Amino acid sequence: MDTVRSVEESLAQDVDALRDQFTETQTLYREVCALLFFRYGMTPTANKLYQLVRKGSMSAPAQALAQFWTDLREKSRNRVEHPDLPPEFQALGGELVARLWEAAQRAANESLTAYREEAAQTVKLAQDEIQALQTECADKQGQIVIREGELAQAQDAIMSLKGDVSGLRAQCASLAALREKEREESQLQKLKLEGRLEESQQAFASELSGLRAAMQLAEERSRSNEKRVLLELDRERMTATRLQKQLETVQSRSSQELKQSQEKLTQTHQELVESREKSGKLELQLELTRERLETTYRETLELRQSLSEVQDDARNAHASLREARQQIARQQQERQLQTDSGQRHKQAQRAMRRVVRGTRSESMRDRFDKPRDV
Repeated sequence: MDTVRSVEESLAQDVDALRDQFTETQTLYREVCALLFFRYGMTPTANKLYQLVRKGSMSAPAQALAQFWTDLREKSRNRVEHPDLPPEFQALGGELVARLWEAAQRAANESLTAYREEAAQTVKLAQDEIQALQTECADKQGQIVIREGELAQAQDAIMSLKGDVSGLRAQCASLAALREKEREESQLQKLKLEGRLEESQQAFASELSGLRAAMQLAEERSRSNEKRVLLELDRERMTATRLQKQLETVQSRSSQELKQSQEKLTQTHQELVESREKSGKLELQLELTRERLETTYRETLELRQSLSEVQDDARNAHASLREARQQIARQQQERQLQTDSGQRHKQAQRAMRRVVRGTRSESMRDRFDKPRDV
C-alpha cells in the first residue's frame, strides 16, 4: 500500500510539472499518456487521464489517447525500417509488431475480463448470502414482535384476573362482615329474649308472692272472704296460665328466630366456601398464565439469541466480501507488476536496437569517410 501511494504521489507531481510546461490541452494529454506508458508502465485510459489532468471536456482525453496509440504504432513501424531491409520485410516487420501489440492487448483484456467476472461472481454470491441473512433477520424480528404482542396480551389477562381476585376477596370480606353482623344481631336478640323471660319470671314471682300474702291476709281476716279469695286465686291462676302461654310463645318464637339465624349463618358459610373455591380456581389460572408467560419469555430470549447469531453470520459475510475485494486488489497489483515488467523488457529491447543502429550508422559513416580522406 505504501508503494502504491508513493507511485501515485510521484505521478501527481510529474503531471503537475507537465501542466506547467504544456498549456495546450491535447499536447498535455499526449504527454501524460507517454508518461504513464513509458515511465510508469501503465496502460493509459480516458478516465485515468481525466482524473489526472482534469482539463477540457470528456472527449479531449479520448481524442488524445487515440492520437497517442496512432503515433506509437507509426513510430513502431518506423523503428523497424532499415536501409538494408527490403520494403516488403519492412512492412511485414511493422505488421508483426502491430499484431504482437494487439495480441498482447487482447490477452491482457481477456485476463482482466476473467478476473473481473470471477470477482463479480464472488461479490454476487456474497451479496446473495447477505440478502438471505437479512431476510432471515427480518423474519426473526417479526416473530419477536408477535411474541411481544402475545406477552402484552398475557399481561393484560393477568391484570384482569388480578382485578377479579380483588373483587372476590372484597366480596368475601363483605360476606364475612355480614355474617359477623348477623351473629351479633342474633346474640343481641337472644339476650333481649332472655331479659324479657327473666322479667316475666320476676313479675310472676312478685305476683305470686302478692297472692300468697293476700291469701294469708284473707285467711287471717275472715273465712267469709274465702270464696272471694278463691275466685281471685282462680283468676290469678288463669293469669299465670296466660303468662305461661305467652312465655312459651315467646320462647318458641325466639327459638324459630334463632333457627332462622343459624340457617342464614350456614348459608353464608356455604357462600364463603364457594367463594374460596372460586378464588382457588382463579389462583390456579393465574399460576398457569404465569407459566405460559415464563415460557413465552424464554422463547423470546431464544429468538434474540438466534438474531444475534444471524447478525454474526452477516458480519462474517461482510468480512468475506472485504477479503474477496482485497484479493481482487492484490490480483490487479500482480497483473500491474507483470505489465510493468513486460514494458521494462520492451524498453530494454528498444535500447539494444538503438545501440545496434548507432553502431551500424557509425560503420557506414566510416565507409563513406575513408574514400574522402584518400
